[in-house]
Amino acid sequence: MTKYFSFFALLLLCSCAEAPTKFDRNNLNDPEAPKFELEAVHNFSTEILDNKIIEISWVDTSTFATNHILSKKVSASSQSKVLDTLNAGIQSYVDRSNEIDETTTYEIQSYRRQESDSLIYSRRVTTGLEFGGIASSTVQLNADSTAFIFEWEFETEWPFIGIVFEFDNDSGEELPIDTVFGSGQYTTPVFEKDFEEKYFEIKFYTSEESTSDTPYENITGIYQPLDLTPEITTIDVLNEAMVVINWEDNSHFEEGFQILRAQGFNLNQAGEPEVIATVPPNTTSFTDTLNPLIGYVENEFGGNTLIKTYYGIQALKNETQIGSFGSEAEFEPPTVSLYADDFSSTSLSLGWQADDYDKVNSFELQKSTDGINFIDYKTFDNLTTSSLEQNLDKDRIHYFRLRSKTSGFTEVVTVKYSTPLVIETEIDFPEAYQLEFSESGKKIVASAGFAYRTDSPEVLIYDLDLQSTLYKGIPTGSPITGVDIDEGNKLIALSSGPNDELSIIDYESNTIVLQKTNIKAFDIKFSPNKNFVFSNSCNGVVKKINVNTGEELFSTNDFSTSCSTRSLSISPTGDSIAYNYDGFFKLLNSSTAEPIEFDHVLDYGGTSQNVSFAQNGKYIANVSDFDQAEIHSTETNSRYLLTRANHISISYDNSYYVTGYRNSLNLYDFESKESEANGFGLFTGDILDLTFSTVQNQIALSTKEKIYIIKISNDKKWGVYSE
Repeated sequence: MTKYFSFFALLLLCSCAEAPTKFDRNNLNDPEAPKFELEAVHNFSTEILDNKIIEISWVDTSTFATNHILSKKVSASSQSKVLDTLNAGIQSYVDRSNEIDETTTYEIQSYRRQESDSLIYSRRVTTGLEFGGIASSTVQLNADSTAFIFEWEFETEWPFIGIVFEFDNDSGEELPIDTVFGSGQYTTPVFEKDFEEKYFEIKFYTSEESTSDTPYENITGIYQPLDLTPEITTIDVLNEAMVVINWEDNSHFEEGFQILRAQGFNLNQAGEPEVIATVPPNTTSFTDTLNPLIGYVENEFGGNTLIKTYYGIQALKNETQIGSFGSEAEFEPPTVSLYADDFSSTSLSLGWQADDYDKVNSFELQKSTDGINFIDYKTFDNLTTSSLEQNLDKDRIHYFRLRSKTSGFTEVVTVKYSTPLVIETEIDFPEAYQLEFSESGKKIVASAGFAYRTDSPEVLIYDLDLQSTLYKGIPTGSPITGVDIDEGNKLIALSSGPNDELSIIDYESNTIVLQKTNIKAFDIKFSPNKNFVFSNSCNGVVKKINVNTGEELFSTNDFSTSCSTRSLSISPTGDSIAYNYDGFFKLLNSSTAEPIEFDHVLDYGGTSQNVSFAQNGKYIANVSDFDQAEIHSTETNSRYLLTRANHISISYDNSYYVTGYRNSLNLYDFESKESEANGFGLFTGDILDLTFSTVQNQIALSTKEKIYIIKISNDKKWGVYSE
C-alpha cells in the first residue's frame, strides 16, 4: 500500500512540473497588479527645531510602499534635489543643511518595487516651511528714560533677522539703527520727550537675503504727542481792550507757551496767526491787552464789517511745538450814539451814550470839515460822555462822529454857526393838514382834513397874541380839504372835496354864512379884498364866487380825467390866480378867467400838488407828488431853484425860504440859497404842512401830534445843521 501511495505522489509532482499554475493580476487592489495605484503619504509637514534645522514628517498608511524619495527645493528659482531615499518604515527626516530660505519646499514620493522588479510611484506631496508668526509682542514707552521697549516671541525657532528702523523727521525717511535675531527684547536709544512724533519699527525677515523684500512681520512703536496738546478752555472778554485766555496744560514738561492771534471777518480770512506773547512753563492764563479786539470797520460799500479775533496756544520744547488755533473771542461791540446840545454863540456840547459801558475801554471822536475825510480828534476814557467844543471856526461847517474802540461809527453830527430856529408856541391840535395865517399874522386857522378822509374833522382858529383858542369845532359836518380865513370879517372859508361842498362860516357866531353844494371844491382861498372866494376842484376846474351873493362868476373849461390833490393861490394884488393842473401850474386873470401866458411845465413829471404866491407876488412856490419842490420867478418866467422837499414856503420879505422833507425842516437864505438853520430836535414825526407868516419871519408847522409856531431868531449861535 505504501508503494502505491508514493508512486501517486511522484506522478502528481511530475504533472505539476509540466503545467505550472498562473494567478490573476488584473485586480486593481493587488499591489503586484501593473495598474496598482500606490497611496501617497499623509500629513506631510515641516517643523523648525532650532536655527535652520528642519524636521520633515509624514504618515504612511498604505502598507504597500517599499521606499520614500524625499526631495528639496532650496528656493523658488533653484532645481529640486533628492535629500534621501528612505525605507517605508521611516516617517520623519531632519534636514541640517542650513540651506533654507522663506521659499524652500520639500517633496516626498513613495514607490513600490514589485515582484517583477517594476516600480510603481505614488503622487508627489509638497510642503513648505511653516515659519509661524509673532505669538506675542508688547511695546512699552519707558517713562523714566523715554525709550521704547519691544518684547516679542515667535511661534517657531526660526532665526528671523530683525532690522530696527527710526523715522527721521528731518529727511522724512526711515533709517536703520540696529539688528536683532529671533525672539527677544530690544530697547531703543533714549530720547527726550518733546512735541515731535517719534516712530520706531522692527521689520523681521526670514533670511538675510530677503531684507530687501517686504518684511515677514513687523512691530511698531509710536510716540504721539497729540494728547499733550494744550487746550484753550475759556476766553473771557473783560472789555474791548482786555481779553483773558485760559488753557489746560497737558504736557507739564514744556519750556514755555506761545500765544497766537489772528483777526479777520471769519477764520479763513484771518490768515496765518502771529505770536503775540511767550509765557513761562506751567502757565495756564494770559491777558491780552495788545489791541485784542478790532470790532467794526468801514467796508468798501460804506457799511460796517465786524472783525473777529481768534486765539491759539502752543507748547514749546526743544525747538518743537504742539498746539491748536481757532478759538474765537466771542464779543458783540457796544452800540454808541452821538448828539449835540447846549448851543450858544461861543460853544456847543457833544454828548454820547453807549448801550453797555462795561464793554467800553475808550471813545474816539473824529472831526471833518467836508463830511468825507475824517481825522482823529480826541480820545476819552470810558467814563467820559461829553466834550465841550469851543473856539470852532464860525465860517466852517463842522462834522463829528464817534466810536468806541470796537463799535461802528455813529451817525455824523453836523454843526454850523447860524440863525437858530426856536419854538415859540405849541398848539395841541393833531393832524393839521391845512395851515393858513391871517392877513395880520396874529391868527392861524387849521383843519385836520385831507383828501381821502371821510369823517368830519375839527377846524381850529388860534390867536397867537393871546395864546388862546378862538374857535374849535366841526362847522359843517363834512370832511375839510381846504381852508382860509378873513380876519376882519371873522369868516373862514371851507371846501370839502369828498362832499362837493363849499362853505363860509362866521366863526364868532359859529353860523354858516354861505354854503354851496354840488360844487367840486378841493381847495379854497379868499381874494385879497375878501369879496370873493376861488376854488379848485380835484379835476382842475377853477371857480370864482361872490361871498356876499353866492353868485358863481366864472368856471374854467379845464377838466382833467385825473382827480387828484389840488390847490390854488391868489396874487397879493388879487389880479391873478395860480393853480395846479396835471403836471403844470397855470395862471389865470382873476377877473376874466383868461389864461395868462406862462411858459412852465414840471420837467420831472407827475402832478403839481401845492402852489402859493410869495407876499410880493414875484415868486411862486410849487410842490409835486414826487418829492420835488421849486420856486419860480414870475418876472423872468423861469425856475429860480429846484430842491427835494414835500413842502416849501417863502418868507413875507423874501429873505428866506423853508422846506420840509419827511421829518426834516430846513431854513435857507433866499438870495444865496445856502442853509441857515434846521429844525433838528425841535419836533418829532413827519411834517404834514408848513407855511410862513404873512407879516414876520415866523413858521407854522404841523405834525400828527401838534402845531408848532417857530421863530427865526436874530441871534446867531451854534446849532445842528442838515444839508
